[in-house]
Amino acid sequence: MLKRYLLVLIIALLAAGGAYELYTYNRSQSSIADPAQMRLVISGLGDELQQVHLYTASSTAIAKEIDTYYAFYVHPDLLAKWKADPLNALGRLTATSRPDRIDITKVTKVTDDKYVVDVNIVTVTNGVGATTTSASTAGEFTVVKGLDGWQITDYKKL
Repeated sequence: MLKRYLLVLIIALLAAGGAYELYTYNRSQSSIADPAQMRLVISGLGDELQQVHLYTASSTAIAKEIDTYYAFYVHPDLLAKWKADPLNALGRLTATSRPDRIDITKVTKVTDDKYVVDVNIVTVTNGVGATTTSASTAGEFTVVKGLDGWQITDYKKL
């Protein structure tokens, strides 16, 4: 009977050790992947910026576009703030110029689940037969990892 208990104890210890190894391996892999995933959120938002037409007359239309194109990348609290005040939102301000991309210039780790990311939002102008870079606006995103992954929780124009 003692041998049986000893055998069960050994198996339990081996299982616990294996679970710990798996936990530490996944934790180390997660810490490597997190900055890359966080950067994908920023660049993904950059790909959508030209879809939101802030010069549209209807605030309802602007709010719908913000929800449609930004909801995957931006936290609901910031989405609500932008929908309430579209002039402070990111997006297309005129019909002739549009945000082309977001270039990341600096990433600062605040905690394991929070980063501050300095960016340049590059705007291009559509001309006759050509597209030219017309401006670059410096900004700062706060990106936080929540239950649904990484999301932008704040934006400041610098």
